[in-house]
Amino acid sequence: MSATSPEKDSGSAKSLWIGVGLLFGLLAVAWVTLFTLASKNPVETVPLENRSAP
Repeated sequence: MSATSPEKDSGSAKSLWIGVGLLFGLLAVAWVTLFTLASKNPVETVPLENRSAP
C-alpha cells in the first residue's frame, strides 16, 4: 500500500475548487441576467376565448 503525499494532491484539489468557483460564478451571472431580463419584460395577459362545454 502506498500513500500519496498531501503536497502532490494539493494541486489537483486546488484546481478542482477553482473550477467549482468559476462554475458557481458563471451560474450566478446567469441568474442575474435571467432576473434582469425578466424584470424589464413584464408578463402580458392573453385573452382567452369563451368556449361552451362539450
